[in-house]
Amino acid sequence: MFLAIVIVLAQADSPQGLSREDALAVVAISAKYHGYELKNYKRSTYPLELSKDGKEWTFYYECTPPPVSPGCHFFVSVQRETGAVKFYHGE
Repeated sequence: MFLAIVIVLAQADSPQGLSREDALAVVAISAKYHGYELKNYKRSTYPLELSKDGKEWTFYYECTPPPVSPGCHFFVSVQRETGAVKFYHGE
């Protein structure tokens, strides 16, 4: 089964693509689809949320409350131009 989530966001005021806030909105919708309840996770400070080339946002989430058990985390990347989301599940 293939499921596509299409989100149309106004980008007229940002020729660089999705803003951080828009990317986080896309992540929230996609996380629910992937079975993650973001209320059970804390978005951690990630050294570089916006890639050096400005093309991708990356966010890191850990389970709450601490201590975090092994594998209870995930990364999410969002392409600024397309809004495409990729999940990297914890192991």
